[in-house]
Amino acid sequence: MGKTNAKMCSHKATQVLPLSKGTPAVGIASSSYFAACARHVGALALFGLMFCPVQVMASRAPRLAVADSSEVVSPVLPDQGTTAPTDSIDNGGAGDTEEVLPDTIPYEQLLKHNSWLSTNKEAGTTTQQSWEIICSRPTKLTFNYACNNYNAYGTFQVTLNDSTIISRDRWSSTERELYQIDLPAGRHVLKASYNTRYGNQYDLEDEAYCYAAISGIATDDAQSNATAYLGALADFPGLKQELQTALDNSNAAPDDEALYNTLAATLNDVRKAVSYYPLIQKDIVVADSILNEGAYVDISEAVALGRAINVNTSTSADYLAAFDALETSIAVQVSSNQKIDDWAFNTNQRYTIDNMGYYLDQDHKVAACTGLEAENADVTDLVIPSTVRYNGVTYAVVALYDNRYNQNKVRTLTLPRTLRHINDWGLSDYRAITDLEIPANVERMGDYIVNNCPQLQRIKVNAEVPPTLGSLDNDSYYEDGYNIYHYLRIVIPRESFHAYRLVSAWNTDHNVLIGGDEGITVNTGKIAAGDLGHVVVEEAGYLQEVNKLIIEGELNSDDWSKIKQMTNLTELDLSKALIDEIPSEAFNGRWAIDKVVLPPTLKKIGSYAFQRTSLTSVNIPDNVETIEDCAFGRVKQLQEVHLPDSLTALGGSAFEYCRNLRAVKIPSKIKVITWHAFRYCSSLQSVELHDSITGFGDYSFSNCNLREITLPKSTTAVGNHAFEGNANLSKVTLNEGLISIGENAFYNTAIDTLNCPSTLRNLYNAAFARCYNLRQINLNEGLKRIGVYALADNMATEIVLPSSLEYCAGGAFSNCNSLVTIEVRSVMPPNTDGGCPLTVNDLTKAVLYVPVWSLAEYQLATGWNKFYTFRTSDFMPQYVKVNKDFYFTLRDELAPDYRPDIELTVTNNQITDSHNNSDYQHGNLTISGRSKLAVNDFSMVLSPYAKYSYEGGGYNHKNDYRYLRPTSLIVKGEMRAENVTINLWNATNRWQFVSFPFDVKVSDIVPVDSTTSWVIRGHSGAERAAGNAAAVWQNLSADDVLQAGKGYIMQCYKPNDKNGNYYAAQFTVRPLTTTVNRQQIFNADNRTVALEEHLAEFEHNRSWNLIGNPYPSYFDTRFLDFGAPFMVWNSNNQNYEAYSPVDDSYILAPAEAFFVQRPVDQESITFLKDGRQADRYARTLVEEEPASAPQRIRAAYDSNPHTAAQRTVFNITLAKDGQQADRTRVVINEAATMQYDLSRDAAKFTGTEPAVSQIFTINGATRYAINERPLNNGQALLGLHFGTDGTYTIGLSNQPDGQVTLEDRLTGTKLQLNGTAGYSFTAKAGDSTDRFVLHFDAVATGINAATANEADRNDDTYTLDGRKVNNPTAPGLYIKGGKKVIK
Repeated sequence: MGKTNAKMCSHKATQVLPLSKGTPAVGIASSSYFAACARHVGALALFGLMFCPVQVMASRAPRLAVADSSEVVSPVLPDQGTTAPTDSIDNGGAGDTEEVLPDTIPYEQLLKHNSWLSTNKEAGTTTQQSWEIICSRPTKLTFNYACNNYNAYGTFQVTLNDSTIISRDRWSSTERELYQIDLPAGRHVLKASYNTRYGNQYDLEDEAYCYAAISGIATDDAQSNATAYLGALADFPGLKQELQTALDNSNAAPDDEALYNTLAATLNDVRKAVSYYPLIQKDIVVADSILNEGAYVDISEAVALGRAINVNTSTSADYLAAFDALETSIAVQVSSNQKIDDWAFNTNQRYTIDNMGYYLDQDHKVAACTGLEAENADVTDLVIPSTVRYNGVTYAVVALYDNRYNQNKVRTLTLPRTLRHINDWGLSDYRAITDLEIPANVERMGDYIVNNCPQLQRIKVNAEVPPTLGSLDNDSYYEDGYNIYHYLRIVIPRESFHAYRLVSAWNTDHNVLIGGDEGITVNTGKIAAGDLGHVVVEEAGYLQEVNKLIIEGELNSDDWSKIKQMTNLTELDLSKALIDEIPSEAFNGRWAIDKVVLPPTLKKIGSYAFQRTSLTSVNIPDNVETIEDCAFGRVKQLQEVHLPDSLTALGGSAFEYCRNLRAVKIPSKIKVITWHAFRYCSSLQSVELHDSITGFGDYSFSNCNLREITLPKSTTAVGNHAFEGNANLSKVTLNEGLISIGENAFYNTAIDTLNCPSTLRNLYNAAFARCYNLRQINLNEGLKRIGVYALADNMATEIVLPSSLEYCAGGAFSNCNSLVTIEVRSVMPPNTDGGCPLTVNDLTKAVLYVPVWSLAEYQLATGWNKFYTFRTSDFMPQYVKVNKDFYFTLRDELAPDYRPDIELTVTNNQITDSHNNSDYQHGNLTISGRSKLAVNDFSMVLSPYAKYSYEGGGYNHKNDYRYLRPTSLIVKGEMRAENVTINLWNATNRWQFVSFPFDVKVSDIVPVDSTTSWVIRGHSGAERAAGNAAAVWQNLSADDVLQAGKGYIMQCYKPNDKNGNYYAAQFTVRPLTTTVNRQQIFNADNRTVALEEHLAEFEHNRSWNLIGNPYPSYFDTRFLDFGAPFMVWNSNNQNYEAYSPVDDSYILAPAEAFFVQRPVDQESITFLKDGRQADRYARTLVEEEPASAPQRIRAAYDSNPHTAAQRTVFNITLAKDGQQADRTRVVINEAATMQYDLSRDAAKFTGTEPAVSQIFTINGATRYAINERPLNNGQALLGLHFGTDGTYTIGLSNQPDGQVTLEDRLTGTKLQLNGTAGYSFTAKAGDSTDRFVLHFDAVATGINAATANEADRNDDTYTLDGRKVNNPTAPGLYIKGGKKVIK
């Protein structure tokens, strides 16, 4: 290691150290300017107040510190022979050695170490550099930057501690931009990088080049800056000793803030003294000239002060006093008898005098200064002189004209006392000054005086009479959702406050007027509510004149309105105010308020109360319970806040955009971190949480600077974007209990390992996207959802997706080019919405491992089928969740002890089904194969309301509407389970017809929600046959057993079922605990249900049986071994509907019950196993399909020449206001009779809702839903029930071979229904049983000619189906003597 001063190394100072690790891996610029930054070591004495020691550390260069101040030589130019680094600016790095650099290096040589220039000539290259900044105390970091990368499509980015502070894409600025940021004590890393998409040429001569640059990196640390500046004071021994003394005192007690502040003030005064010294000498000459010419007042005392300056002994105070006296005296003498309007500056000729531009008025001997004559001049403390000499003539500087060039290095600006006029833009573009003093003689000021002075905060105006003013600044910019203006504190003479207040240009919304250096303070003393305004006016004269307010006593709404009128308020002390609430908007936008003391009685801080103020710290009293939305939002200077334990509610955006807030402790009574609470608190590194926090709201800690976070065990949810943009967040601990992680929750963080707790269920979109350091991902069993981009852009090489996963979005692992092994353990391919979960540059490198019994499913599954390489894993899932169609073929080699849990469930994923209808995705499992599947726990969802839920009925907008879709199980092999559970979902507040696939005890039907009320009833066919209507439905007790294959009615109700807002209720149903009964649900054979016989007086009441679908799947009724009609319950409109297995293709839902009448010769009904299906749509039967009973019946009809094609079906509909309400059917069949036939006819059942309209045919006392009869007289009486008043239409819904005409006896109208829209009419609510008649025309009999059969040629009479009848009395069509006859 080279020569290093031990005292300096131990000195507590700010250090800026270019880091070796910042050297780029590719695209290193060949520029020696950049090479110098990356290789050499040294120390830097920077310009202005920002002097600091700099150390440059490279991979092979020694590390050196700044030499002790007593050894630092005076700054010299590079050509004066001082030893320089071995790498010069021009040799591109040639000749580098391991030589130790000298302790003292010339200023110009050192400057390059905090400058960086990258040109990136080659396309697709990146260069970067890093600087380490070590601060012993809070300080300000500044640097200049520029970029010209538009043509190269470049990206220039600067980060501080890995948080992006500057990002420019295709941005060009030849002017250096100044950047300043406050830094807390500690170590910081500043990084700059430049990437070019396309190549570029670096040619300074024709300016056709692209580059990115940083220069002038410096910190505002008094100890560092003072140490560095001592070397510049060799010619001023007195000032050097003064600064050395202050520095020694501060170093002796480095934690003493008072001594540190004294050092900073001394450094400031010493620097001014040095800059004033040459001007004092000039002023003495001018003063002597004035004395010789005869002064208006004696200025000899000022001259004496100037002549008394001795560089060996004078202090900075002596210099400042002499300069002030001379400038003031000269200002009184020169031009005081001239009028501004008399001046005539020749603006066509600008003169350069001492590096500054001037316009001259040679007649009046006055000058107007135009500022420094160079862009971004290397000047830190700029003093514009009171006088200048040109060609032997002295000119008084009385005006400032448009400052011509941007100045980024000027930190202090001193204006001449002779100044009387500041023209438009006269002080613009001084981008680094923070304070400005306007001399007392200034009378007139133009427009945009301090435009583009972004760091300027305070202007002191000494004129007692307000100068005329156009405007100070029109700068504004868009930030954080607001149009932000340049705010200024204007310090004016106390006695002139009212005068300035009346001038609108001085008294704007963007300025605060402060009377005198300390401002105007009002202490109210103890006051009563409503007295504040009177007390303030009595003390200050005007409410607007108060800068600091101390309140003691009570406040009411009128007092708060008076406080709002104090627009120049900067400090507020409420420590003795008797209030419990800060009203909403109380100080919103009051940017000048930087100090508030709150009272101990306070309980609530209203919304927006302190938003966009300038508070640096706030101590919230211990009694405060509520902080409302945005209360402290956008308080950018806020560094510290105390949240009391009493706090129970923290509003959304409460501390949003508090960019300097460093740490926060969440009180124990806050259970949820609300949305945006600490969003964009970009300095927030530490958050102390407690164990009762249940959730983190959306954006709650987004774009902060957290390093690590441990979620409490009580946390169940992390909201969208909650921790997004915490670029330094490298460690995240997710505890058990966490259920969901929202969209972008940890987007763009630095975590390297993700361990998911067993309770986690959902990873939403982009939850961990752009976590470029993420290499280890451990997902948990139980996880159900991985959203799009949820784990995109990471560096993991392998990942295991748990068997519980149901959804893995396309692009879930987008841009994970290192990911080559994915094992999916879910038996059923998770839904991908059609996209491949892994989207990378080369998908051929990835291998997808899947369960052995699911290989074909994955190869066919949309999204997963985009993989090139599939392999089977040895994993045998213990939990199989089926939420869509899945066909499982049992393997022969299943282990005998393998007993998984299987759950068939419904999801909230909306899909388009095979018939292009919208639906919710639900599980349909088909089991086949030769092996036996033994299951531990089996569960599925059943819902008898299923098919009606698709029709709406007020359910579509309900969240639990989707659960009214049933799952489906079809067992074609062998399966059994130890435990079986049915999750039964019923629509509330309406009757359902329900059946079960096994015997169930009523007490084993348990509602999941204890508030659900419900009842179940059985049907008595005997009571119906006996005509005892009141006893047909019989209540069942808890001990009653519901038999498999039998039907029941069930109704449930929830307390929130109000005003027709029906919901759904869930029940758990478990079978009787016998092995045989439990396994009925897995029965793969035909199922037979016995039918009861109950004789009745009337045939239409005889032998009604309520039975049910015995299978846990949909069932096609064409596969019933049964040809008679059946009756179902339409739960949607609470009405009955009749169907026939011969004429209809009705699909029973799982667990749906229905009515049948037992025919005389049929004791049971058989459900053929081939009728099972997984959806609600009727399929097209093909020849290969096993023949069902109805098919055999039709085949028998078709083979008989007397019965072939003899049935003609007419489906008659009733619609109200265009919506079908009901239907009835008439079948003309000459083989039928006019009497009620159990095997052909169906009686009309009346529903429970009188408002539901109904239609039926009438024959005698019987009302028919299905009426199969011979043609007879060709007429059928039509009956109707009108539920409400309205317009009705009777129509024909099919296209039969025969014709049907509707007669309206009331109007005498007849209308053929075939091929028409039907017959419309108006009707009142009620019944109509004799108004309408249907007329059926000649119907084809199927017998078109006499046959050669002997029986056909005799005189005997036969029915159309070949039965001989003697003396037929029933009217109809017969065959006699080989001819058709009508009786």
